[in-house]
Amino acid sequence: MVFAHFIVGNTYNYTINDWFKDISLASSKGIDAFALNVGADSWDRPRFVTHTLRLLNKTALHSSCSSHST
Repeated sequence: MVFAHFIVGNTYNYTINDWFKDISLASSKGIDAFALNVGADSWDRPRFVTHTLRLLNKTALHSSCSSHST
């Protein structure tokens, strides 16, 4: 399996279409799963839940989630 580490904090301006485009591209290049790093910023978790999980459930990709505080 090929995993990609992705920092959700870099997605503040992402729309659901941006997520779908990136996930589709990654999948087409052989990435099987994302390890999603969700930070402590107040917007990180709500956007993570509404955008990321919804899209991952619609794709063949899998995710794991890590959380950290600064």
